[in-house]
Amino acid sequence: MASFNTDSTIKLAQKLKTLYLKQEGFNKNSSIAPAMIRLYFHDCFSDNGCDASLLLDGTSSEKKASPNLSVRGYELIDDVKSVVEKECPNVVSCADIIAMATRDHVTLASGRKIKYEIPTGRHDGLVSLASTIDLPSPRLTVSDTVAKFAKENLSLTDMVLLLGMGGHTIGVTHCSFIMDPVPALRDGQWGLCFGPAPNFLISLKERGPFFFRYIRKRV
Repeated sequence: MASFNTDSTIKLAQKLKTLYLKQEGFNKNSSIAPAMIRLYFHDCFSDNGCDASLLLDGTSSEKKASPNLSVRGYELIDDVKSVVEKECPNVVSCADIIAMATRDHVTLASGRKIKYEIPTGRHDGLVSLASTIDLPSPRLTVSDTVAKFAKENLSLTDMVLLLGMGGHTIGVTHCSFIMDPVPALRDGQWGLCFGPAPNFLISLKERGPFFFRYIRKRV
């Protein structure tokens, strides 16, 4: 089990910044920013909390849970962990690396306008079970989603910040995830989801009751 101290946290932050400046993260692939936010949320929204148990492999680990099959960013965490271990071995947890890497990608994605400090000292979990994953489905009603967050001791404000203002303000989504609230998609007009090659991006600004700037073709 790793131990923690202020010096190691400072070294971690410096190494993370160095890694990004060398274009190993955001500058190389900006889509890693929303991917990291999603990885962080999926790791935390489990019975174990934010303990990096999502990173553990196994036939019935959290990675195998249906909502986590499309999670990505593992390679970046592995790379950062390798860099940090060379500087301060057996000190910094993967859970802290996930938290700080996500924070730094939010800063980079905002054009460095969003900067904030986060506490460190998380310990890595040793248990990872797909059966403990109960993430909120995009097809839940608002009241059901509120109830699911309340089960995790999270308030309505927490829910809005995590699902709306935080987790889904950058990146793209698939039509299948928003077909219920958008009548045209719910009624089977999948043609709205197809646009010109190569990116299959279309504007739904004037085609639905809500503002979805870009929707990726269902694949």
